[in-house]
Amino acid sequence: RVLFRSHWLQGLASGIGRDIHQIAADLRPTALDDLGLYKAIEAYCSEWSRRFGTNIDLQVLGQTDRLPPEVEIALYRAIQEALNNVVKHANARNVSVVLDRRKQELRAIVEDDGTGFDPLTAGRPDRNSLKLGLSVMEERLSLLGGSLAIESELSHGTTLFMTIPLAERHSA
Repeated sequence: RVLFRSHWLQGLASGIGRDIHQIAADLRPTALDDLGLYKAIEAYCSEWSRRFGTNIDLQVLGQTDRLPPEVEIALYRAIQEALNNVVKHANARNVSVVLDRRKQELRAIVEDDGTGFDPLTAGRPDRNSLKLGLSVMEERLSLLGGSLAIESELSHGTTLFMTIPLAERHSA
């Protein structure tokens, strides 16, 4: 009986260690440091699609050179939260992610074909985590002078429009 508990505790500790490692990787993926924003998002979208069985189409437009770390992590986390909301709330079959690097700003669009929602009633008890996720995204973007715009309609999906201005020194 003691041996059984010991093995059970070892398995539990090992599982917790894997979970912590996954959470840390999700928060600050090594791919972001090693490969940059675009390849990190590509890897995340591929893994997300495999994990949740939802089709995802990623399009990258414009330059793909490195951006300041605060811009890369902010947009990565915003897209991560957007896809998290799709899983939790949208019941979508298809998601489109567009990254568009312009001269003076970085734009991202995340669109799903899910259930949508009424932005005016997103504060209902069953939508609190959606509202919190959107608030976190908006705050993260606004800290860099960026913005989040939301278009959604019940039964017609949701589209998130994210922008982050780029300083002159970061544009080519």
